[in-house]
Amino acid sequence: MVLLNAIFENSNKFYFEGEIIRIKLEVNLEKSSILNNVIANFVGLGTYLGNAEDKENKTMTAESKIKPKNTTEIYFDDVLPIFLCENKESAMWSKGTQVFMFAYQLPHNVPSSIESTQGFVRYSVNLSVDIDGVTVKKTEHFTLLAKTDVSTNENAHLPGIIWEPENEWCIILSVFCKGNRVRTFLHISKQGYVPGECLFINAEITNLHRCPVEWVKATLVQFIKFCGSKSLVEKRNVAEITRGCILPRDTQTWKSESVLIPAIPPTTKNRKRIISVKYKLLFHYKPSWRKKPVELSHKIFVGTVRLSQCKLPNKRGEGEGLSNSEVFNGPNLEPCVFGPHSIDVDVFVIYKQA
Repeated sequence: MVLLNAIFENSNKFYFEGEIIRIKLEVNLEKSSILNNVIANFVGLGTYLGNAEDKENKTMTAESKIKPKNTTEIYFDDVLPIFLCENKESAMWSKGTQVFMFAYQLPHNVPSSIESTQGFVRYSVNLSVDIDGVTVKKTEHFTLLAKTDVSTNENAHLPGIIWEPENEWCIILSVFCKGNRVRTFLHISKQGYVPGECLFINAEITNLHRCPVEWVKATLVQFIKFCGSKSLVEKRNVAEITRGCILPRDTQTWKSESVLIPAIPPTTKNRKRIISVKYKLLFHYKPSWRKKPVELSHKIFVGTVRLSQCKLPNKRGEGEGLSNSEVFNGPNLEPCVFGPHSIDVDVFVIYKQA
């Protein structure tokens, strides 16, 4: 019996695009054996599984029923020969643990890992060892994150309070009509964030109706779009805060209410990918006189590299209950959460994609 044990230098198995993966492969032999070759195959692919509802649709006839096909996008498929036996006499390995150390540099411009019910983006290394004419295989998955600089998004900086609706530096969402009779103002300091940061919300919700507003929520929503035989969008709530009832003729004020950005993949810049990700902040409330809640939304850009500097508008407004702009220290070009590791590559076999 042969046991394979792959030990990653980064025990969390989190890597950024372009980073080098170092792995120590242990091959445990129970007896002296002929070791012919050791091969590592690094694979990155995205797969859209198709609409499960279409597969189970029994109302369609056998002739007209079209089964959705899995759509796959391959980002890289590289084979790294770690050990190749050229001399049969030297192929005999003694009993015990044999160690092979190797490294691989991940390519650039690849999407981040993500898992969903309708598809996934996965990265793995497939290890193959040929011993005594028998091939032993083992697969290890790892997580890859794209280096996404928040500063590259033109709308990422939103400091200050601007009351003019036409000013692009402020988010002011307002709903006021006879049927609704709820006035809402929402302000956030910026649109670009990285995991681990807090999104601060300042808002004023005034209920001008004779009936109460049951609840108010702020939700960070992840939208996963799959582009295959049919386009499909999956929605997930990744963070949320809730506040209670607003009585008639009363006002609810939010002062720097924080929403923590969790460990989530960044916004996808290349929308032509088979799987793309984007985020929105939904600010919604439920009037007691309406069947459905009222939703206000705005796009949020999530990256892995913080804002390098803060762009300030020419004019700054003032308003009670709303915080001033937040100034960020910069530049900071290191990716957040899981930064790249310093690697000594002298003793490792390096395979770099051409």
